[in-house]
Amino acid sequence: MNIAKEFVIKNKTAFAAAVAVYFAGLIIGSVFVCRLDAQKADELRAYIVPYLSADTAAALSHADIFAASALSHLRFVAVALICSASIFLLPLFIFAFGLNGYRIGFAISFIADNFGAGGIALALASALVSCLLAMPMYFLIFVTEINYSVKRKLQTANGDGKNTRRDFPAFAFLLLLIYFLLCISSAVEAWVTPGLIGIMN
Repeated sequence: MNIAKEFVIKNKTAFAAAVAVYFAGLIIGSVFVCRLDAQKADELRAYIVPYLSADTAAALSHADIFAASALSHLRFVAVALICSASIFLLPLFIFAFGLNGYRIGFAISFIADNFGAGGIALALASALVSCLLAMPMYFLIFVTEINYSVKRKLQTANGDGKNTRRDFPAFAFLLLLIYFLLCISSAVEAWVTPGLIGIMN
């Protein structure tokens, strides 16, 4: 517990940046719902309506949900790994991180605005696992990426390429470990979230 607390305190600036970027994406996603044209909104409503049924939620393919979720996490981890190659790619990673907040903000706002109490219940059930399990891991990736990129930049500027190459395997292994934890959250999302949707409906 003390180790985690010390890590957060030591990286408080990076965590603050992560919170700012994530909530900026969340707010932009929520606001964008208001600018959605009627045709697109109708298409999204038609796609979501079946999931408001408890029977449909129970019939969802758990394996397909897990695969889609794990693939989404893998893409983000891959972006982090690629963007670590240069400090100049860091803005691309920050954008990808903010995009996650945008997606969640848009989805929750759209469902809540268009489906009343049932939509709010669906939004809460759908976002619960993502917010409680996956997002802390995303924040950890953000902080790790910032730290590694800045350290790599300083090492390169000082002509210390040997340490830069030596640190990369540890960085990549840490990302792999975090991805494994994200896959656990994907499993929970695949086998628990449909049940929550069914209960809340």
